Amino acid sequence: MNQHSHPLRILLVEEPERSAIGFRQICEHSDIPVEIRDVIIGNKAVEHILAHPSAYDLLVCDYSAAYEKIRKFLEAAQAAGRTKSEFLANISHEFRTPMNAIIGMIDLAMNTDLTSEQKDFLQTAKTSSALLLGLLNDIFDLIGIESGRIRLEYEDIDFRRFLDDISHFFSAKVREKGLEFHTRFSPDIPKMLYADKHRLRQILDNLLNNALKFTPTGEIRLSVETRGKELLFTVSDTGIGIASEDAERIFDAFTQADGSHTRRFGGAGLGAAICKKLTQMMGGRIGVKSELGKGSAFYFTIKGQKAEMTESPTVSSPLKILIAEDNPLNRKLLMAILQMKGHQVNAVEHGKAAVQAFEQEHSDLILMDIQMPVMDGLEATRLIREKEKKTGGHIPIVAVTAHGMPGDRERFLALGMDEYLTKPIHKEQLLSVIEMLTASASHKAPVCETVAEYSPEVFNSDEFLAMLGGNHNLASELIRIYLESLPELMTRIKESIYNQDSCELVFSSHSLKGMSLNLAAGAVSKRTLELEKMGRCNNLSNTAHRYDLLKQEVEELKAALNLFQSRNEEKQGE
Repeated sequence: MNQHSHPLRILLVEEPERSAIGFRQICEHSDIPVEIRDVIIGNKAVEHILAHPSAYDLLVCDYSAAYEKIRKFLEAAQAAGRTKSEFLANISHEFRTPMNAIIGMIDLAMNTDLTSEQKDFLQTAKTSSALLLGLLNDIFDLIGIESGRIRLEYEDIDFRRFLDDISHFFSAKVREKGLEFHTRFSPDIPKMLYADKHRLRQILDNLLNNALKFTPTGEIRLSVETRGKELLFTVSDTGIGIASEDAERIFDAFTQADGSHTRRFGGAGLGAAICKKLTQMMGGRIGVKSELGKGSAFYFTIKGQKAEMTESPTVSSPLKILIAEDNPLNRKLLMAILQMKGHQVNAVEHGKAAVQAFEQEHSDLILMDIQMPVMDGLEATRLIREKEKKTGGHIPIVAVTAHGMPGDRERFLALGMDEYLTKPIHKEQLLSVIEMLTASASHKAPVCETVAEYSPEVFNSDEFLAMLGGNHNLASELIRIYLESLPELMTRIKESIYNQDSCELVFSSHSLKGMSLNLAAGAVSKRTLELEKMGRCNNLSNTAHRYDLLKQEVEELKAALNLFQSRNEEKQGE
């Protein structure tokens, strides 16, 4: 049973002829949080209650029935709390989606011809919208944690790169304010760490942004060191500081050190409370050392679980690999990954060309898209296998597709393919499959089927860069190709809906879905999947509405990609 937010305050009425010792002992050893505040002799109870009308939650006279009554009282209160938390958690998406759209539309409007006054109005609207979205995110994060809906998602992360990325991003913000930023990372911190990367980043972002907000002059420092089996993070500043009496309550929700109506700094006081709850979920603790007028040092710990150190898959010698992929972005991504590993690559745009290339030139392996114009990947694979029956030999063929549904792998393997990978394409998984299929038969092992999961995020830049091994130049090139291809694909989807052409809707939606998956653009990927499924079922009745939603999500994505491109260019220019 969940704990009540505070102990149930009880006034215990003890009759002269009956002792309440038994009831008190039950309460002391119970899982019910109760506090017996006062014990009053029966004939003085009424007078005492009138004198202290709001001091108690419950009056207990009948000891034998009291315990069950208290339990039922608390369970009712907890059920009401859970209902409220679940309701708020469910509608969080409904709040965030229009706010993201508002910010995206403001960004687009700011790129049009405007007067200086109009630009000022839009900039104010953008700033206010971002603050409101931040507040909504904090509120719903706190609700999600308290309702148990937020779970930690542990993964192996390159801890040194993780810290470098945070430092690089934050140092630019600090310089804009005219402050200094210093880092100190102990040499014995692990290179790889098993942790929830996004929640750890959330804690650090909160503390670093607070330091920036409350530091008008001077410097901000970030340090990380090992303390036994824990990692200790410290964010210190030379800012306004916190009074000693406010230091402890700073981690309570909706609390700020300066709670007056004339306070200089905005915010709802949720960031520190969220940090506290997240560090507790990670098995750590958080605290602050501060002196008013002299700055603060916020510190927290997490369990320093080292990740399993695994080498990237390597292929013993360069291979000649044939790629059959009609989409230019996906083709470019595959070619870049393989060429970085020293492989020779030949790329074609449809299945018929793949069959011709197979006949004309030796290849060690084929990466085959499923859905392509002229001839699809399944028919191309069937023809290649037919030819092999006459000539002998067997070339490994890997399906690389956005068909991410349960059972697809078995279906593709039954039709003659050797393995199956879903988009988005992850470099390590791709290289592992190539290594497996080109190694000796005795070393082969099956690759687990994966079903694509569609994130609601507009654009996850961390995941996108991780797919590319942190290659910023390749990231810029892929985004450029995506943005160039986008208008044609959107036009094809729109016209297929207007013409009630379910086949074209399937094809164009599938193409945009595959491209978007490889950009970690979850919202557009999910929407195009819906349109693709509607086309496959020949159910086009509600596709116009879905297309309108897709247009909105595409505009948000374009704004996010353009912002990523501009920041990427700034990094490369430094």
